[in-house]
Amino acid sequence: MIMKPEIARGGVGGARVLWSLAATLALLAGGIPALAQQQSKQPPKTPDTEAAAARAALRGKQDCGDREPSKLDLTPPPPDAPQPKFVCEHELVPGKKVWKGEKSHFSWNITNAGEGVLKYTLKAGCAITIIGPIDRVLQPAQTDTVEIDVDTTNKGDTIRPLVSVLTNDRNTPKARLRGMGRVLVPFVADPTKVNFGKIERDSGPVAQRIEIRPSDGGPINLQVAAVDPPNLEAYLVPTPPLTTYTLVVRLAPPWPNGPVIGSVTLDTGVTQLPQDTILVFANIAPRLRAHPDRFIIRPRAAQPLDTSVRLGWSDSRQARVLGVEVSDPQLKVDFKEQKDMQIVSLHVPAAYAPDGKSPPVVTVKTEDPEAPTLEIPVHVLEKATPPRPKATAPSTK
Repeated sequence: MIMKPEIARGGVGGARVLWSLAATLALLAGGIPALAQQQSKQPPKTPDTEAAAARAALRGKQDCGDREPSKLDLTPPPPDAPQPKFVCEHELVPGKKVWKGEKSHFSWNITNAGEGVLKYTLKAGCAITIIGPIDRVLQPAQTDTVEIDVDTTNKGDTIRPLVSVLTNDRNTPKARLRGMGRVLVPFVADPTKVNFGKIERDSGPVAQRIEIRPSDGGPINLQVAAVDPPNLEAYLVPTPPLTTYTLVVRLAPPWPNGPVIGSVTLDTGVTQLPQDTILVFANIAPRLRAHPDRFIIRPRAAQPLDTSVRLGWSDSRQARVLGVEVSDPQLKVDFKEQKDMQIVSLHVPAAYAPDGKSPPVVTVKTEDPEAPTLEIPVHVLEKATPPRPKATAPSTK
């Protein structure tokens, strides 16, 4: 029987090419070690900055349980007044087993064992939905149930949700409601993600291998369904006795203008979860960046503001800028070249107030194929500029 590993390349539909056994043996004998040797020259593959960026990117697609601020006054009653008493019998509760992608449900019982009115507010992180209001009031001897749903789409095999509680109980001003649950997955990957670390712009292709074995759904029959971005390739090599696989992931130029956050989607052959995804990260040295990396402005300022950033290229090949634009029509942006420097200027009118829909972004368009666009965020400080005090004559007293 001839085994044919499947090569999937990023692009529309993730086009697939089947290789013959001879090509497979050639890759295993020479190509993979060579690529692995090249990859070994890269810096450590798990820098904290990349992990934080990946978490932020994933959380941006998830619901957060603490979007609305609390409106409760949690000042404890005077010492000589009847006092509330916050009681949670089990602050750590187990959750039922769920398949990855399903909601995992947790609940805690809260009792006011005091003589005064208990007020408390709930706060949870992203991927956690609090069922019901976050602000709650309990009369003496009353009991309430705190319930949450946890989105397990981007979770591992164990989840540990946390709900923070602030109360007006002077003896228990803070509490933590914790849970622990199991997330079922069709396979276990080692490592769990592909992280190429930092890649310089003059680097060649890099590759990494992942060993995959069955987990909770019985035997697996893996196939590469899709890869993203377009310069990512992936293929599977079955490992005797054909119950485990080696996934080879290859990233090649042309490099984007910044980090790669991609994925390899696998058909699993498991009914409960037909597809699962392995994330791919790389920190690509940018071809074009702004110095500083953002505009910072204050809202509702008394005077107009002009602020600028300088464009910086990774080498002496400075490309021509085709145009600049800003997403907020209240703002104006222009571009000029000055003494071999490329300057982008933002003009903010007096009393400017953001529309609240999304943070403004300045987009720079260039003729460079490696960096056709650059987005420069506009950070609007939350506090308005305080008015300047009026000048007064010195006192003569």
